[in-house]
Amino acid sequence: MDPELLLALKALTSGDRLRILGAVATAPRTAETLAAELGLSPARVMREVGLLRRAGLIEFDRTSRAPAHALAPGRLAELG
Repeated sequence: MDPELLLALKALTSGDRLRILGAVATAPRTAETLAAELGLSPARVMREVGLLRRAGLIEFDRTSRAPAHALAPGRLAELG
């Protein structure tokens, strides 16, 4: 099986990661904002965002004033 596909599927098996994906699906958010909104520690958010980025499900939104994480809809469509 494709290792990239396995990583993406693994990323979708955590409630916290799904909550992060749901949050950034509406608008880009910084790690600090995600932590506050979801009641998670900043370290936990960074760990989960890191896995989501490696899986290609989240990307940096470089148009934001602060470094923000945004949904990578192309990858979700591939998995769909």
